Amino acid sequence: MPHVSFSFKGWVSGASVDKATDTQTLEDVDVSGLTDDEFVQQLNDGKLLLSLDDCLSDCKKSEVEIFDYESY
Repeated sequence: MPHVSFSFKGWVSGASVDKATDTQTLEDVDVSGLTDDEFVQQLNDGKLLLSLDDCLSDCKKSEVEIFDYESY
C-alpha cells in the first residue's frame, strides 16, 4: 500500500459537531450541549480540538484542495 505526504487548504461550513477532543486529557468529550459561541470560544482558547475528518463527513459545504504530493 502506498504512503504519501501532502499539503491541503480549504474551508468547511455548517458542520454539525457533537464531540471534540479535550486538549488536556486527549479524550473525546460530548459538546452537543454547548452553544455555538461557547464551543467556538473553547476552540479558540485551545481547550478543545476538532477532527477534520469528522467535520468533513457531516457538513453542509466544504472545499478542500490537496497539493504537493510526495512519497512517504
